[in-house]
Amino acid sequence: MECHHIKVYTGGKISIPLDFRNKMHIQDGDELLVTFDHDKIVISTYDILLDKAQNLVRKNIKQRHLTQELQDLRTKESDELK
Repeated sequence: MECHHIKVYTGGKISIPLDFRNKMHIQDGDELLVTFDHDKIVISTYDILLDKAQNLVRKNIKQRHLTQELQDLRTKESDELK
């Protein structure tokens, strides 16, 4: 784990160290998500959170065939309308 000493400025502003910004591809003007997790402040980019969510969905969907499920659902709904 990398650590940096930073200072809190007026209004609660902090500066994220350059090497962290580079590793996370943070540019001026980017919006970040800040969460409080027990005793830690966690800063994430929305791109990183999106990647994590997509990987989670991919991992959990591998066992399912969504196209077939959708076709089966449409067939069932069509049969119910007859």
